[in-house]
Amino acid sequence: MFTRSCDFRERSFTINYRNCDRLILSFLFHLPNKDSEEETFAKLHETSNFVIPAKAGIQCYQAFPRFRVKPGMTNREVMQRSQKLDSGHQSLLLTPLDFTNRSSEMDLTQFDWDYIIKKMRQEGVAETIFHNLRKNHTQHLVPPATYTALSDQYYKNLRRNLSVICELKGILILLKESEIPCIVLKGIALAEHIYPSIAMRGMSDIDILVKKSELYAVDELLSSQGYIARDSSVSSAIDNPEGYLASLEYRKENGSLLNLHIHWHIVNTSVPATMFVKHVDIERIWEKAVDARVADADVYMLCPEHLIIYLCEHALRIGHSFDRLILIADIFYALKGYEKNISWDFLVEESRRFNLDRLVYFSLSVVKAYASSSIPEEHLRKLMPPHFSVGERFFQRRQISNRRIRGSSYFIYLAMNRTFSDKMKFLFRTLFPPRQILLQRLYIRDGATTTSHYTARVREVLSHIFSFIPIPKKILKRP
Repeated sequence: MFTRSCDFRERSFTINYRNCDRLILSFLFHLPNKDSEEETFAKLHETSNFVIPAKAGIQCYQAFPRFRVKPGMTNREVMQRSQKLDSGHQSLLLTPLDFTNRSSEMDLTQFDWDYIIKKMRQEGVAETIFHNLRKNHTQHLVPPATYTALSDQYYKNLRRNLSVICELKGILILLKESEIPCIVLKGIALAEHIYPSIAMRGMSDIDILVKKSELYAVDELLSSQGYIARDSSVSSAIDNPEGYLASLEYRKENGSLLNLHIHWHIVNTSVPATMFVKHVDIERIWEKAVDARVADADVYMLCPEHLIIYLCEHALRIGHSFDRLILIADIFYALKGYEKNISWDFLVEESRRFNLDRLVYFSLSVVKAYASSSIPEEHLRKLMPPHFSVGERFFQRRQISNRRIRGSSYFIYLAMNRTFSDKMKFLFRTLFPPRQILLQRLYIRDGATTTSHYTARVREVLSHIFSFIPIPKKILKRP
């Protein structure tokens, strides 16, 4: 097993595969428009020398030993050290490629296109990249076979999304007729309202937020349509401890494309989120929700500021940790789509109110570093924590080197637990969650927890830990 991991790590750090990853990021966030050659060249000339902002983006200077930040250092001291960086200290992996310069540093024909296609699909952005290539008339940047493969993926997803929308419309209308209000979260809501095309955003299920008092009514309505809760039952899940799983997964027996994820709280995780869940005022979220049309039905969506906060919290859940580029793309397009409607003062205020300012800061920093998104530095500084833990700096360095590994945001969650006692409780509950949470996590509807269930949980957690802790090569090479 270690040999395979070593081979993968060595391959991912060769210059060819670094450039493959840079190419994907460039196609996703920095693709030039062929229609305006002079404007494009000027823009690319600027972005090809892109330096990750030291103040508002991920603290790139922390990746360099001579600018190492010490535990307990204040923001002011951190800022002073960041000023010492020059334009030569930048992340190669996050620097966009210059497609307009004929004497470019790379020959675009020297890429492993099979690897690139596979990686795009794994990252959930193949459809978005195809849209960008077609919209900007830059098909010439990829081989014909690659463009055809991306086209097939795009239209396959379009057909799937249209089928899901047709089926979802009936469910949303039934909820409306039953006077059950609902907020459609991410997924199809983003595809219809945020992304330029509904085919750009894939989705595995439809996330719908309802009021906890309406759970039994929703369950009855969905049961009448052939949907069954797969992971638990309403009578069991409704009593889940606060700060853990707050949703149920509904599916049909006939293998329908439409899978429903019914939430009664936006915080939904098997890892304890007790340090902030009590601050998230779900009634306020309902109060600020806005009218919307999704799947040709009248529903609600989160207000722009709450949507950004929710996407940031979702992206940094320990089960995600920005492990896929689609999580960055969701926030990027939400910021872009609501650029003229976002009140940044309100966003900062709500982040602090919900005790999510730390998660929002790290999430927006990642998006700014990868996508050069126009996030106001002034407001990002307001969200910045007064101190960074050693684990948080480790998380930042992994992100800036494009090593977005699932589970690595655990260090941020750990830092949010202030006292030593809270940290120990958090570690214990991560390994040994409450009984009903563990059963629901394992999709066991009825039954009792056993030693084997908790053993499987411990193995799952440890596998994540070993996936993002660097192992010296000399250890991996030992016989």
